[in-house]
Amino acid sequence: MTGDTLFWLCLGGLVYTYLGYPLLLACARPFAGRAHATGAQEPQVSVIVAAHNEADVIVDKIRNFLALDYPSERKQLIVISDASSDGTDEIVQTFKDERVVLIRQEP
Repeated sequence: MTGDTLFWLCLGGLVYTYLGYPLLLACARPFAGRAHATGAQEPQVSVIVAAHNEADVIVDKIRNFLALDYPSERKQLIVISDASSDGTDEIVQTFKDERVVLIRQEP
């Protein structure tokens, strides 16, 4: 491949990138189907918190999660307690919200 051929190929690639492709998209727009939004739906979200003796901070974590700006029915908090011995499990169980789930793991 000669130097002139390589120059023209590179120049053609640049011209296509900045002019040809946008022009191609503009010409194809009338033929493209329009997507109709059927209503946005947020996905189900589960947040997992691994906790071991977190009694002094777990209340704030749970309250922070419950206060998030997200549809209540679409979020869930799973607290996995790694054999906590400081009352973390009991604190989590005081939340009578079905979105807060406690799973205790024994060693």
